[in-house]
Amino acid sequence: LSCIVGCLPASVAAVQVRQFEGLLSPLLAPPLRCLPNAVMAWAALAVEELARLGVNTFAVAPGSRSSPLALAAASHPRSQLTIAIDERSLGFWALGFSRGNPNGLPAAVICSSGTAVANLLPAVVEASQSNVPLLLLTADRPYELRDTGANQTIDQVKIFGAYTRWASDVSPPSDPQQLPGRVILTTLDTAFRHAVGSSRPGPVHLNFQFREPLAPSAAPWDSARFLQGLEGWQGSAEPYTTQ
Repeated sequence: LSCIVGCLPASVAAVQVRQFEGLLSPLLAPPLRCLPNAVMAWAALAVEELARLGVNTFAVAPGSRSSPLALAAASHPRSQLTIAIDERSLGFWALGFSRGNPNGLPAAVICSSGTAVANLLPAVVEASQSNVPLLLLTADRPYELRDTGANQTIDQVKIFGAYTRWASDVSPPSDPQQLPGRVILTTLDTAFRHAVGSSRPGPVHLNFQFREPLAPSAAPWDSARFLQGLEGWQGSAEPYTTQ
């Protein structure tokens, strides 16, 4: 793990990471169904698909709601993490990395809900104006907890407006029943294509709605339905939409 301005020691999340360690492999084969709940499986698929697309650098601002994504990134064997508590600084670090990356691939920014997301706006504007690809993975409450006066909540849907090339408010993985994992895979592939594959690359925003549990604790989920249609993907190293 590397750190920048306002960094946190890796030991802060060490216990949770150890609980999650060993459940992932580069291809997420049989261990995927052993993950403790649907949220962890959803986040694991997202990180694995990004790795297959070549996105291995994750800029993480720690927070409770984004824990599934942060743990998945920290546990992945090919990921490189930079951790910071200041989202504005983190956003510009990710922008600098993406701008200077010779292969043209972006960093992925992971941050929690609320005003944390708003602090990414200056870097998003700069990335948009400079045609620099950037992936923004923000965590949010599920729709039933929006507009309820809960702490650390703002309207995050399309918060960056016209400064993103594409944005999606990603449904919870159990909405209203267990969604198949291929939903998040195709969403990530679409986001990546808009970030780097167009004539005008730039930032894209995926706003992940997560229900509790947010930690790797056991909760009922339908792993069979989740894995439906992923047989070929699990047996390869290619992104889902190339299968």
